[in-house]
Amino acid sequence: IVFLWGFTAILGKLIQTDAYKLVFYRMLFAALFLYVFNRFILKQSLKISKKLLLQLFGIGAFMAAHWLLFFYSIKVSNVSIALSCLSLSTLFASVLEPLIFKRKIDPVEIIIGIIIVICISFIFKAEMSYKEGIIAGVFCALFGTIFSVLNGKIYGKTSSSNIIFYEIFGGWLIISLFF
Repeated sequence: IVFLWGFTAILGKLIQTDAYKLVFYRMLFAALFLYVFNRFILKQSLKISKKLLLQLFGIGAFMAAHWLLFFYSIKVSNVSIALSCLSLSTLFASVLEPLIFKRKIDPVEIIIGIIIVICISFIFKAEMSYKEGIIAGVFCALFGTIFSVLNGKIYGKTSSSNIIFYEIFGGWLIISLFF
């Protein structure tokens, strides 16, 4: 996963277009591929309830926001800043998962999250010129964590391939409406 995130980040930095267009086309092509894969290779029905469709589109909006902020952070700062900020997902998950899944907060997770915040604050002090990228990276981590936690709540309501198709398609629709 570290390799994939790093490689995605490097490609995002090298591609000479803004974050909005990059995510728009990335999600469009992914949705088209997943539609073809689900319908013609897996030969599975894409039929789901309207309620589940709206939930998946909502989760897809968090996915889209996460990717937009990830690539924006890379564009206005650098790959290291964007990837460092993603480590805040640990802290966000340590708070959000217990709230969503109604379980006790694990103090060890909170302590690890606080250590990560301290480390990121050192980066922030050393790299003040990347303030905008750091802020975008922090929100990227928050939206990515919300996406992941909500995905856990949806698991099992339809096939995994349907879930990811509708989330990506929904995220793409949200970006399209934004444009």
